[in-house]
Amino acid sequence: MVYTEAQPGLFLGFNSHHNTASSNSVQSVPLQLLDQNEEKIRAESGDDRDGDEKFNLLGHSICPKRTRDGSGKGPKLRKQGMYHTDADGSNHYDFEEKINFAVFPSLQGGPHNNHIAALAIALKQVATPEYKAYMQQVKKNAQALANALLRRKCRLVTGGTDNHLLLWDLTAVGLTGKNYEKVCEMCHITLNKTAIFGDNGAFSPGGVRIGTPAMTTRGCVESDFETIADFLLRAAQITVCIQREYGKFQKDFIKGLHNNKDIVELRNRVETFAYQFEMPGYD
Repeated sequence: MVYTEAQPGLFLGFNSHHNTASSNSVQSVPLQLLDQNEEKIRAESGDDRDGDEKFNLLGHSICPKRTRDGSGKGPKLRKQGMYHTDADGSNHYDFEEKINFAVFPSLQGGPHNNHIAALAIALKQVATPEYKAYMQQVKKNAQALANALLRRKCRLVTGGTDNHLLLWDLTAVGLTGKNYEKVCEMCHITLNKTAIFGDNGAFSPGGVRIGTPAMTTRGCVESDFETIADFLLRAAQITVCIQREYGKFQKDFIKGLHNNKDIVELRNRVETFAYQFEMPGYD
């Protein structure tokens, strides 16, 4: 992504995208959103290696936010503001008043101390060396899963991943993300449908988004994602068979999910595999 003086704008971040912005590809960005000092705190990935590990909003963005799910863990923190132009032509941000009001009375003035504590714990965890190692493993696992799917002739958007997730283009096998997601749910595999390039809309998207943080948290390494790739491919094969017999429209498609022997068999395999890995928070 390139911004020039003729194209002013703010690179605020990215969501559901598996390629990382690099400092070489972003030029004239207002507010200096790229960190030029590599000794400063890294972004949520906690990674300060060379190459593409140089994108950092902390220290330059007026108001960063984090999400509650995925790699960051903990509840959602989102603070935004508007850029105003007064009648006299002067410009200013109204972040301070809105953020202060969001903290008190909006958050601290109500029964939300548990939310505050959860945020504090999650953000403290992000600053630890253990979290940095965890995020490095998340990326290794994502790349291992991407390579495993590619070896199985699956089509990934942009052909791979740079971060913790990947997008699988199911249109090549005639599937929709909506139907595939439903089969995966029945097999106790969690992922979500997502629109990809070329889709006409988000109602019936042609892809799914697959992330590696959850299973990395449970202790999976690269070799385990070879097995997970087999599960994902088998779920796609089951979806193709059901769709061929019952049709593509979901109201007809779901009729083929009940008492399906292939789904039961895959679900048993998934559960047997998952029982090997500890679930954090459970004894």
